[in-house]
Amino acid sequence: MRVSYGAALTMIISSVVVGAPYPVAKAQAAVTSASRGATSRLTIWRSTEQWRVDGSEQGDAFGDLRDFVTLRDGSLWILDFKDQTIRRFSATGKPLTAVGRRGSGPGELRNANGLVVHADGTVWVNDPSNGRLSVYRADGSFARHHTLPISSWTYQWGAWYDSAAGEIMDPVGVKRETRHVQVWRRLGPQGEARGEREQPSCESGKSIGVSYRAETPGQGSRMGPYPFTVGGGRAPDGRGGLWCATPSSARPVLVRIGANDTLAQTALAVDPLAVTKAEREETIAQIRDGIRKYSSTDFDPAKIPNTKPGIAGLSVDATGRLWVQHARSFGVTRTTFDVYDARGAHLGRVTVPYRVRDGMPVMASGMSLWLAVLDDDDVVSVARFTLTP
Repeated sequence: MRVSYGAALTMIISSVVVGAPYPVAKAQAAVTSASRGATSRLTIWRSTEQWRVDGSEQGDAFGDLRDFVTLRDGSLWILDFKDQTIRRFSATGKPLTAVGRRGSGPGELRNANGLVVHADGTVWVNDPSNGRLSVYRADGSFARHHTLPISSWTYQWGAWYDSAAGEIMDPVGVKRETRHVQVWRRLGPQGEARGEREQPSCESGKSIGVSYRAETPGQGSRMGPYPFTVGGGRAPDGRGGLWCATPSSARPVLVRIGANDTLAQTALAVDPLAVTKAEREETIAQIRDGIRKYSSTDFDPAKIPNTKPGIAGLSVDATGRLWVQHARSFGVTRTTFDVYDARGAHLGRVTVPYRVRDGMPVMASGMSLWLAVLDDDDVVSVARFTLTP
């Protein structure tokens, strides 16, 4: 239940302004949808903010919010990569005792980059520099750790829980003859390796293959995808399937893990968005400002496309619902999601009055929703909303 891999790359080039929170559209309101396949009326879920936390409730604001999860009791666990601490909050937003700290002792973390909630209520933390997974009980106490070979890691762990097999699915890269492939390492409840499952060939959440580079030989370099080429996403449904959308996809499809056959697709399509002149000029200026210190670059503004992917990310919540995040038009401060059941039937459309932090999960249970959001100054917080159908 993760959002699209690689989505964090878009944070380098995205910059819009956000407004103050407010409740959004009335239930069952008539809307005109830009999504192909939609009728003239959509089920609209009203979102009402209950509270927000930015870390300052426990002293310091979040230094580098890397991941977050919610537990059965509605409590919120937030991993701060900067200080290697997991900040905990109650279902009402009250600060709880933090978990972990930087180090190598029991319960301590080094370069931890992701969290997963096990069916038994424990929280598993990827602890790559210590070569292990650390496990905490729901009350925040340290339970145990499982030593595993961890040779590399990404910005965010991206693991998920397979409810059918009762296993943590840990993404790793392996070499198969002459090629490298991405697999999920299957881990049992005691951290025991049970084999591997190859990930479907779904090129989701990646750029269309166009990137630029700037460098000063011997002193450093910077590279990344061209703006407006990253989109789509991939999200395991926890039940043997993977929702996929490429940057050019209009509809996410559900493929069977292990067979790659298509099981379902969403009822609505999301079209690409036009890149405005102002958006294009602002983005070019930001990139040029970021690469001006390098002696050479192959950045070419002519390679920037005129449209951007309509789908910004995918996530599956604890009940198996798919959340499809729409890309925002330039200058728009709201973020919209379409919510689908496990077979792709549309359940509701939700709009929240914030920019949602790219690369972060969508956490939802029933009609409660948790999102990592950004304010005017790009300060990140996690907000809890109540949804009203």
